[in-house]
Amino acid sequence: MMPIVKHIVQSAVPAISRVLCRRCQPCEALLACEHKTIIRIEPEDMPWVDASRCFGCRACLATCRYGAVHIVKECPQKG
Repeated sequence: MMPIVKHIVQSAVPAISRVLCRRCQPCEALLACEHKTIIRIEPEDMPWVDASRCFGCRACLATCRYGAVHIVKECPQKG
């Protein structure tokens, strides 16, 4: 019997935390993204990441001063 192996996998696409996001004006992470991956419809809305546009450069991670932009860590099971 093979043991169950757990791997930590990092998604290349960042996510924006609803708890940490302060809906800054202007949103530095949104401005840092060259591919226009981070979208906000109205100025008071929380920005979100369009995964279909993201190239995984992670420029947005360094620019958010509140740490709201992060990479989601998953822990899937194999076995």
